[in-house]
Amino acid sequence: MRCIALGQAWKVSGRRVVFASYCEVGQLRTRIEAEGFDFYSIPAPHPDPGDIDATARLVASCNEQSGDGIVVVLDGYHFDGNYQKKLKGEGCRLLCIDDYGHADHYYADFILNQNFSSVSGLYARCPAYTKFLLGPKHVLLRKEFLKWKSWNREIPKVARNVLVTMGGADPDNVTLKVLASLAEVTIPDMEVAVVVGAANPHKDSIEKALDVAPFTFRFLASVDNMPELLSWADVAISAGGSTCWELAYMGVPAITLILAENQWIVGEKLDRMGASVNLGRHNAVGGNKIAETLLSLMQDQKVRRNMSIKGRKLIDGTGGSKVVESLCNDCITVRRVCEEDCKLVWQWANDRETRAFSFSSEPISWEDHVKWFAASTRNPSHFFYIVLNIHGEPIGQVRYSLRGNEAVISASIDAKFRGRGYGSQSIRSTVREVFERSEASVIKAYIKAENTRSVRSFAKAGFREDHGDLERREHRDAHRYVLYRGDII
Repeated sequence: MRCIALGQAWKVSGRRVVFASYCEVGQLRTRIEAEGFDFYSIPAPHPDPGDIDATARLVASCNEQSGDGIVVVLDGYHFDGNYQKKLKGEGCRLLCIDDYGHADHYYADFILNQNFSSVSGLYARCPAYTKFLLGPKHVLLRKEFLKWKSWNREIPKVARNVLVTMGGADPDNVTLKVLASLAEVTIPDMEVAVVVGAANPHKDSIEKALDVAPFTFRFLASVDNMPELLSWADVAISAGGSTCWELAYMGVPAITLILAENQWIVGEKLDRMGASVNLGRHNAVGGNKIAETLLSLMQDQKVRRNMSIKGRKLIDGTGGSKVVESLCNDCITVRRVCEEDCKLVWQWANDRETRAFSFSSEPISWEDHVKWFAASTRNPSHFFYIVLNIHGEPIGQVRYSLRGNEAVISASIDAKFRGRGYGSQSIRSTVREVFERSEASVIKAYIKAENTRSVRSFAKAGFREDHGDLERREHRDAHRYVLYRGDII
């Protein structure tokens, strides 16, 4: 599900998403395709050589179609150093989603670990170019959760709604053990919602156990309304995996059980922070302990309120956008314009295509440019940036002119660097600073209709067309695109 969350954030930025997998669960493939993602079926699972060969061919094909390079995301513990190395050989940028430093060696450009991790402890076997996206600020939440950001949870005096979820597979059927323990919890009107994933092989035994349960229950397979379900729950019993982040974001007081080694870091840390109660390995915890802990938590309003507050402070819901921003901005940097840039900016301004798409198409004289450049660089209401590629070469410029609570943007890319995606990257790299350092509530771009390259760049950067009346006479023959402060939060 975290890859779906990342795909959603990537798609919002105007880019294509392709999932490649040997997927035996039809419901999961349907879920992926319902998001509007392309799905490429890998004919054989790892370690069959057909896996890496098919994946490498797909990467090479997508790279060729893209023109400005692609990002490949690997999420799985079987993607070892050799696997990463072969895909890097296809010329892509590589992101590995990891939990505990599983690989013998890493060749990734980025390593994303949402957990509480340290670089030195887990990722000593990485090239110098690897960048790390570590910790809960990078937690990937699906878009359906984000609309709950401002929702306020009510903490009842006694909890009655219990959610049980042990992840997508639960191979050891820990769910059944938890249900047996719930029979010992003496809370009047207790209602239990049991969620099982599409890959859970124990659905029949769980349903049979629920048929004789002494409490009201709901049995839910492959739910598509998880945020609503979490808003209903007063408490939860969960595996120590990525569901913990969803529980924390929604402020659900939780008891966690460790079903796999990669869950230890999250479970223990959340327990120490007071955001959940970790009971440890599932096979070392008796049913009586689960029942006793749950009963105590359900009866203690103060503890539950504190757990809810701490969880919500930990996860802010912006992890997906942060990861996408890191991926998109990696190949460029920006700096403020300086005096030495005067001639280069003049040359860019007089580029044939730039003049053709400008609202004043006449060539700019050197004398006029020098006066304009000096005035612009001294003007505190102007934000003027030079864009550099990964080698430090200047490749373009972005300017903002502040007018009250709005800013008007102008951007251009050096002719020899066009068509590589630098336009949208340059815009994304600067809009956040303009909002942070000014009172602007909206950024506006005025673009001639025939300038399709700029239209695509601004759309990819998150701008949307505003069809309202154009208030500026000199721009009446243009299309107006806008980005609001709230669009990037």
